[in-house]
Amino acid sequence: MRRAAYEVVGLGLVLAGLYFFWESVAFFTSRDYVAGVLEIFVGLAVTRAGLELVKLGILLVPQPALPPRPADFELGREAPETRGP
Repeated sequence: MRRAAYEVVGLGLVLAGLYFFWESVAFFTSRDYVAGVLEIFVGLAVTRAGLELVKLGILLVPQPALPPRPADFELGREAPETRGP
């Protein structure tokens, strides 16, 4: 559930970044260059944050448990207990 939330919020931030880029074009067409450049920086920051959240959501995919190592059985040790997620 947490993975889906990160991906949805991340994609929402990427779309919000596109909105800021669109607004910067509007500022440039009205010859307000300072506001246009500031909007580009805001758009880059929001897009970057969204991409980081999407990457975090991808990293939260559950990994399968690893099998016990053969060296543990050769030395007479018991296999370690595996814990689930």
